[in-house]
Amino acid sequence: MRPVVIPGPGVFIPAPIAAALAPTLTRTFSEARRAGYYIDPDVMEAVERLVVVGSAWADRHRNVAGVPNLDTSRSDEFESISVQQAARQLNVSETAVKARLRRGTLQGVKVGRRWRVDAQMVHAEAECR
Repeated sequence: MRPVVIPGPGVFIPAPIAAALAPTLTRTFSEARRAGYYIDPDVMEAVERLVVVGSAWADRHRNVAGVPNLDTSRSDEFESISVQQAARQLNVSETAVKARLRRGTLQGVKVGRRWRVDAQMVHAEAECR
């Protein structure tokens, strides 16, 4: 495995890991841009390099299974917001939002260690209050 080399201080990332991270990073940065967040050009360049290397590796290794714990498809099913944003809109605590997510009374997905909450569901519920 050849690592992705990014100039300056950083880490080496093996190409298969870049291939697994690329879709999630691309989607996350697209969401951040749509939301109007500033993204440092150096960070964007590093992500673009990861995407290029990861895509090239994935093209050469199509028969290799993806990373099983990295489900990148689920968060595309709805527009999502953070737990903090949901808590503010619903006027409840973050703990209450997470409890509702675990019970299934609020729709969301866990991406890594963080929850993403269905923005439309939160908005509709907030309007009913």
